[in-house]
Amino acid sequence: MIEQFPAIHHLAPPNGVTRIAIERFSPYFNRPELGFGNLQPAAHYAVIYDLPESELRDLAYVFDAAHQGISTMQAERLGKAVDTWRHEFPQGRLTQCDLTDSIVLTNTRPGFDWRTLRIEEPWEVAAFRLLEQPCTSAVLLNKLRAGNHNIAAEDVAALLSRWRTRGLLLEDGGQTVHVVPHAANQDLMR
Repeated sequence: MIEQFPAIHHLAPPNGVTRIAIERFSPYFNRPELGFGNLQPAAHYAVIYDLPESELRDLAYVFDAAHQGISTMQAERLGKAVDTWRHEFPQGRLTQCDLTDSIVLTNTRPGFDWRTLRIEEPWEVAAFRLLEQPCTSAVLLNKLRAGNHNIAAEDVAALLSRWRTRGLLLEDGGQTVHVVPHAANQDLMR
């Protein structure tokens, strides 16, 4: 996912990166089978209150747990990628204008050298519209064929590859979605 961040630098970035906080009454607190079984009152409670741990446990709202998921190195890489995203967001734009028979894309994101792209081929216009909802390449191909577009799987794969290179797509779990919002006055004013 981190390698795909440049494609979404035009979208509002997160405020930062932090590990999950386990809060009292949350599913992670109430259900240790979700992966956070050995919870301890957050360290700051012991600094604030001079109480035994059993009493801190009754008092605490936030709990510490062993780190799960990504490694410390991956977390640092994620933090740097989010910092880059936050830095590039103010100058990065990516929008679409659907003209019925074609779609015009405009781009000012750093890291992508194209500024305007017109999608005119009817099956490519249809594919772009279909990718407003996540789908696999096989589902995309089937939907295009159902729409009377006689194309091969290789054509769809090549198109997705081109669009991926231009930073138009985000992929996760075998599904692809385009990341191009419709042009709006708010985008133009920003």
